[in-house]
Amino acid sequence: MTYQSLKIADNHVVVEQFTKKRDGELAMKEINISDEVDQEIVRLGRKKSEVAAAIGITPQNLSNIFKRKSIPVRWLVAIANELGDQDFTYHVSDYLLHTQLDYQSQASPEPLNTLIDVEKEQADREAMEADAKRVMRKSPELWTPEEVNEMQRYYKELTEETGSELRHRSTIYSALEHVSGVVI
Repeated sequence: MTYQSLKIADNHVVVEQFTKKRDGELAMKEINISDEVDQEIVRLGRKKSEVAAAIGITPQNLSNIFKRKSIPVRWLVAIANELGDQDFTYHVSDYLLHTQLDYQSQASPEPLNTLIDVEKEQADREAMEADAKRVMRKSPELWTPEEVNEMQRYYKELTEETGSELRHRSTIYSALEHVSGVVI
């Protein structure tokens, strides 16, 4: 299982990736988010000088971020907005806000596959529902450490379910847009 964590140090985004090894230990490595931004600019066929000008920085400033593993938050958001690519915007929002909109699955992003993901996530959350309701009947100040852990797991499942629903909605939107060019 792989998890990503966002660190903002000196107002720069640094992404850490944690992978659980077979022995249960976590291995951590920093993701070079600047490389990802650079690759996205190239993938979209944009000139770096044009992107820099569009977000109000010099080409030298943009070049300098590609030499680091971090990027100022405001520049990351500005670049994502300027590039206008939905997948990259989801990727950035996932880094910054843990939205889980950045959907990378083995399944193709067909509406049926994303619906199956929604149903799985819903079932996972519903399996915890009775225990969560028991805890929620109490004031949070009265929750035991075990109940806090239980509610954290419930929150994680709820977040995964919500993310899968948003991905499903986006997949349907993209399918409609692809076949009709118009979405109501």
